[in-house]
Amino acid sequence: MMAGRGFWSNIDCRIYRVFALLWMGFIFYMSHQPSVGLPSMMPGQDKVFHFFVYAILAFFIAGSFPSFVKGISFKEAQVAGLFVLLYAISDEFHQSFIPGRYPSMADVLADCLGGALALWLVCSKHPKNS
Repeated sequence: MMAGRGFWSNIDCRIYRVFALLWMGFIFYMSHQPSVGLPSMMPGQDKVFHFFVYAILAFFIAGSFPSFVKGISFKEAQVAGLFVLLYAISDEFHQSFIPGRYPSMADVLADCLGGALALWLVCSKHPKNS
């Protein structure tokens, strides 16, 4: 590992793509489970989970750009954000076919906010114009 660089900045963009696909598979698997009615530890617990799960997805998607180490551009962040949005919508659509589950625009909003925060953090760490 190079001095002054973190572990995540030394990983090849193809590995991030694998991480993103595996994470998407995890999201799909969890969304495919019938509702089990877990006890809530706090109000809005599911939205907090959505927020962080999609923040991680956005980070992996951002990492899949070859320019990630030096900083992704605003256009790349927009592409990553659009991908997060489309995956969130498709996930909610998928849930409409699962017993005890239902689609929720509030979940899509939490997903997008998590993705947006992750992308903002990635862009602010390595600012790049264009």
